[in-house]
Amino acid sequence: MTIASASGHWIGIPASPRLGNDVDRLVEAMADRVPQPQGALMIDVLKRFLDEAIDTLVTGLCDAVQLQGVGRKTVDITVATVRGTCHMLAGRVLHGMRNDELRDLAGHMDDLRLRLPARDGVAGDYTVVPVSPALLAEIRRLHAIVHAESPRPHMADIQAMLEQFMDAVVEHFYVRTMATLRLGPIARKVVSMGYRTVHSGVHGLIQRVVPQLSDEQVRNASDFILDLIIDAHGNRVRHTTPETASA
Repeated sequence: MTIASASGHWIGIPASPRLGNDVDRLVEAMADRVPQPQGALMIDVLKRFLDEAIDTLVTGLCDAVQLQGVGRKTVDITVATVRGTCHMLAGRVLHGMRNDELRDLAGHMDDLRLRLPARDGVAGDYTVVPVSPALLAEIRRLHAIVHAESPRPHMADIQAMLEQFMDAVVEHFYVRTMATLRLGPIARKVVSMGYRTVHSGVHGLIQRVVPQLSDEQVRNASDFILDLIIDAHGNRVRHTTPETASA
């Protein structure tokens, strides 16, 4: 697979065995050009593909910082909206598509996988999103700052970093995913409207919730974000230095 042999750093979202098996089935079906329609399986896979990202990146982050009260309610409402939008799009846009129209999408999903050899008997399967060197440097810089002093003076930078982080996820999980499809004008408009819902929902959530976090919650959030980033060998960035990572 492309990413498994590539260099660089990635946001690593643990992939369920079911997702991995179903993506394998899709890729094999496309390669073998089977005549049976694969649209229903593709819709199911895309929904789970997006759900696992939401559960890890948003729900997981909330759990890591022990977000409660109004902030957690705001997150839950936004998650429900984003999840519902993504599910609607998966069903509406992919419904009735032929296998040849879905082949590029299956390939894209395969490219967003990192399958690592078993360690201690457990294979590491991830859905991954590339992290630019500039974004990784900013994540590391802010992680060091918030653990050395109060995060308060740096909240604007922290918020901007989180928006860039989530933009990278939306770009690869939504924009590039939908770009693999040849859409008519109506479906393209639906996709565009869905993007605005997802993008504005994520940015609005960050802008409402992040300023309300305590110093300890910000530090926990910073740890959580850095712990998600792995290299192509599955090493976590948080446990390496920029020098050893590039060696």
